[in-house]
Amino acid sequence: MSGGIDICETSIVERAAYRDLFDYGGTLSDLDPSQVSNVDKAIENARQFAGEVVGKLKRSQEDQ
Repeated sequence: MSGGIDICETSIVERAAYRDLFDYGGTLSDLDPSQVSNVDKAIENARQFAGEVVGKLKRSQEDQ
């Protein structure tokens, strides 16, 4: 928590795969690894971030 704001420890790293979602559409899993670099790392990064957000939401619900 920083200044009363709950900050995520997992950062979304700027990756070509995230930018290419806007060009190709779909999801990270839909991207072709032969056309987009580091799709696997982008998927893992997104999973970690989503897991952290879900955990924070669950804890927030428990605190109420």
